[in-house]
Amino acid sequence: MRVGHKIETLLLDAGYDDGALIDRCTQRGITVLAPLSKPVGQSTSQARRDRATYLASDAGKARYKQRATRIEPLFATIKDLFDLDPLPVQGKTKASPFILLALYAWNLIVLLNFLNDRPLGEVKPILDAR
Repeated sequence: MRVGHKIETLLLDAGYDDGALIDRCTQRGITVLAPLSKPVGQSTSQARRDRATYLASDAGKARYKQRATRIEPLFATIKDLFDLDPLPVQGKTKASPFILLALYAWNLIVLLNFLNDRPLGEVKPILDAR
């Protein structure tokens, strides 16, 4: 049994401008908003052209701007708390373990706060980060 909400849209950065990924998401009914990693050229597919046009529109800009108020602040906080800025390695494969460990630690702290009736976002005191 699945519980929760279905993901309808992913707001991704240009690093996720990957045709295979976008196709898999589309097959599952998920819209991907990711800027094109390369400029539109003569061989650019119509789907990529349509995505670029939408992202350049007022509606697309407003939708994509949600990243700045939702996920990006969380990433900045996690990178700061776990001293991951800059990451000691480059590339998705090499960076993934660092990011996953930080996210696991973050979630464990949030769970600990929940179990102890503390505000969920009080992560710094537990880490004694500053």
